[in-house]
Amino acid sequence: MDKLFFSEEHIMLVNMVADFARSEIEPIARELDHESRFPKDIITKMGDLGLMGIPVPEQYGGAGMDTVAYAAAIMELAKADASVAITVAAHTSLGTMPIVLSGSEEQKKEYLPRIAEGQIIVTLALTEPDASWEASGVQLEATDTNNGYILNGTKNWITNGNSASIYLVIALSLLSVESCRKKYFATAEDMAEYGWVLYKSKDYINSNSWFNDAVIKDIDWQDAYNGLGWSYSQLAGATAQHVLLDSGINNFM
Repeated sequence: MDKLFFSEEHIMLVNMVADFARSEIEPIARELDHESRFPKDIITKMGDLGLMGIPVPEQYGGAGMDTVAYAAAIMELAKADASVAITVAAHTSLGTMPIVLSGSEEQKKEYLPRIAEGQIIVTLALTEPDASWEASGVQLEATDTNNGYILNGTKNWITNGNSASIYLVIALSLLSVESCRKKYFATAEDMAEYGWVLYKSKDYINSNSWFNDAVIKDIDWQDAYNGLGWSYSQLAGATAQHVLLDSGINNFM
C-alpha cells in the first residue's frame, strides 16, 4: 500500500483494522462463506470500533476521517474477507454518504449515529433487470398522490438487501422531466405494510424486491432527495467504485 498520503492517524487506523481482521474475521471467514451468513457479530464489533462510519462527521457520531482512511480500512478488511469488506463499503458509500451529503439536518441527527455505530445497515436499491447500474435507465415508477408516492416495479441485486434497515430507492417520478429522479426511503419493518416485498437470496449480500402499489407516506422523508436521485446515485456509485478499486477488493472477486 502506498503510504505517501498517510498521517499518523491513518497508520493507527490501518494497524487497528489489520489486527481486528486477523483476530476476528479470518478465523470465521470460511465459515461465513460456506453458510452464506451475515456477519452480524462482526458488524457490531466494527461499529464499536467506528468502522461503520469512518467518513461520517464526528458531530453525527462518526469517525470524521477522510476517504484515504476509509479506503485503507476497506483494504485491510478485504485481506481477511472480501464479503465483509463489500458489506462495509456498500453500507458506507451507497447507503450512508448520500444521507451525509444531502439529508436534512433532522434525518442526519436521527439516523447517522445509529448508522455509524453499526446498529442499522443502509443500502441503495438502484439496479433493475433492464437498467443495471445505469440510473438513467431506471423504470421503477413513482406516482405522486395525496397519500404519498406509490411505487411500482422491480429492483434486484441490492447489496446488503437481506440485512438492511434503511433502503434508498431510486425511482422515476412522473411529475416532470426536470424532477424525474427521486430517492425514497423505507424501513424494513414497514415494507409489508407499504406493499414492498423483499426476496432474500441464499447469498447474504444480495436480494431482490418487488413494489406493488407500495405507498411511501412520509413526505419529509423524501423531500431532501427530490430531483437528486440520479446525481446522488451516480456520486455514490462512483465513490464506491473508486474505493473498491483502490482498495483492491476486485482482486478477490
